[in-house]
Amino acid sequence: MTSIDKILTKLLVNEGILIDEYHHCQPNKAESSNLKGSAFKSYVDFMRPSLFEKVFLWRRTMEKKIAVISAILEEPQSIQGKFNSIISEFKGIIKGRTGIPFDEHGVSVITIVVIGTVDQINTLTGKLGNLQSVSVKTSITKKSI
Repeated sequence: MTSIDKILTKLLVNEGILIDEYHHCQPNKAESSNLKGSAFKSYVDFMRPSLFEKVFLWRRTMEKKIAVISAILEEPQSIQGKFNSIISEFKGIIKGRTGIPFDEHGVSVITIVVIGTVDQINTLTGKLGNLQSVSVKTSITKKSI
């Protein structure tokens, strides 16, 4: 189970829904005690993911796309170490990187070209964007490769 699966499972359990190993959704015991007969069956059927949802989620996690991540570091001396450590965590999907320092302005501009799943690209973008004094934007191809 990936970390994303663990997070989703935790969220669903907190909402009163359990997921078994076959990804069937079920209300937890406290919730199911309030539902009887056809109401329980309707609830379970409603919460069970459709084939479309399963295929959509599978395709999203398996298809790879090309993306360009651009980052502006407003205080590059203080944040550069953390920025580079995050980049090194994703070295498997990074295909190229350029950096242009603007020392006279105290700013650095970095572009990173990646090939990965949408989840990988979004995770990298999110981690970089959470750094203080870093602005990040990402462009992702519509076409899968």
